[in-house]
Parts: sequence; structure tokens; C-alpha cells
Amino acid sequence: MKRSKFTEEQIIAILREQEAGAKTADHAREAVADWTHTYNTERPHSALGYQAPAVFAAQLTAMGDQLRARETLRRSPIAPSAQPRQVQTPTLVSAG
Repeated sequence: MKRSKFTEEQIIAILREQEAGAKTADHAREAVADWTHTYNTERPHSALGYQAPAVFAAQLTAMGDQLRARETLRRSPIAPSAQPRQVQTPTLVSAG
């Protein structure tokens, strides 16, 4: 059986708030906003090397500052020119 994300005490508190006139939709919006904030800032993501987005962003910002400080990286490298492409025209073969 799957465990609930809420404790029994939290569920009872929500039901009491609803009986007292609190709107369930407002509570749901608040819970979703809290979850979204946690997911987007604190929860580790595999795509970021299992780092929290806030930590990853801080490291990325620090790396950008280091890259901007190096004069050699400021120069844009120029790629060598491409060799002219040699095109062969297809040979037509008659059938028959």
C-alpha cells in the first residue's frame, strides 16, 4: 500500500479548516506553490548532476565570472575556411 505524503494529523487539520470555512482550493493552491518552489530550488535533479537547481545556478554563475576574467577566452577563435566541395554529376545509365 502506498504511503500518503500527508500525516494523519495534517489530514485532520485540513478537514477541520474546511469545516471552519477555509476553502480547500486555496489550501491546494498553497500546497502546490510550496511544492513547486521546493522542486524548482531545493530538490536535486538528475539532469543537473543530482544538484539542486539553486546550487547548480550558483556554480554556473561562479564559473561564468571566472571565464569572463580570463583574457584568452575573450578572443573569439576563427575557424579555418572550409575546403571547396567537389560535386560529381551523376552518370545516367540507359535501361535495356
